[in-house]
Amino acid sequence: SFYGGIFDGGGHTVSNFKITNAGYNNAGFFSYLKDDVRVSGLKIADAQISSGKNNVGGIAGTMISGTIENCSFSGSVTNTKTSSGYAGGIAGYIGNTNQTQPVVKNCVNTGAVSAPYAGGVSGYAKYAAMISCYNTGAITGTTRSGGIAGQLQNNCTASNCYNLGKIS
Repeated sequence: SFYGGIFDGGGHTVSNFKITNAGYNNAGFFSYLKDDVRVSGLKIADAQISSGKNNVGGIAGTMISGTIENCSFSGSVTNTKTSSGYAGGIAGYIGNTNQTQPVVKNCVNTGAVSAPYAGGVSGYAKYAAMISCYNTGAITGTTRSGGIAGQLQNNCTASNCYNLGKIS
């Protein structure tokens, strides 16, 4: 199932959130976001999220459409899947088709991200826009890694974004 509503965190912080070695796809504070979803003003602090399945993220495991804005994540996001495992500080996987075009705006990751495809905002993004986001967390990827995204594809844009985190 998915979440497709409006979630206004009001600037509040959820601390010490844990998902350890999830045996399912789309591990994150929100598992799967789509439709006209809007997640805003949410801070996740000192969280630990890990899975050996597809798509792991600090805010969302997968975001197919909608908007995440003014959110932040600190802690760690880990995908232990040996191939094509995606992990991102904000979302593990963003987008899917040119009809959905999700947006991640004004978001910050300060957490450590580790996966085959690892990114400060997203492990993998296509047909999406990342606007005014930044990363200061350490990013470790075995296939592709980047401060903003491990891989951007199919008209995905990252504008006004920057990275200060170590990438390996």
